[in-house]
Amino acid sequence: MRNTFSLFFLLSYFMLIQCDLEGEQVGENLKHEIPTWHQNCVILSDVTEEDIIALRKGKFEDEDNEAVKKYFSCIILESKAMDANFKVNMTLVDYYLPKQISDDVFPTYLTCAKEARELDASFEDKAWSFFKCFYDSDPEHFILP
Repeated sequence: MRNTFSLFFLLSYFMLIQCDLEGEQVGENLKHEIPTWHQNCVILSDVTEEDIIALRKGKFEDEDNEAVKKYFSCIILESKAMDANFKVNMTLVDYYLPKQISDDVFPTYLTCAKEARELDASFEDKAWSFFKCFYDSDPEHFILP
């Protein structure tokens, strides 16, 4: 369970960095990685910036958008914080995340990771489900890289 929790912290942290929050809220290790992951995943998924902007606002209407699903999946895998079986790399999570973020988002991350992992679906669909669950459960803390 701690692994799932940590993964979600890492994903939230990615989102915080992409939104240009103040430097003290973002660890330097992760701050330098996020732009590369975002750029790589945009290229690999062929998602549009318009799609990403809409999703950041909670507009998850197009569940069949394969580019968005690939982007979500890519962000998870590119970070190496979680593998295709939704197993968390605790070493990386500890390296990237500051303690102050984890306390606010732990319950939501834990719940959404568990729900996604238990789905009988492709990794892309699970990634979609995870991000949607997080937004639906805690839109205040939801930020997408």
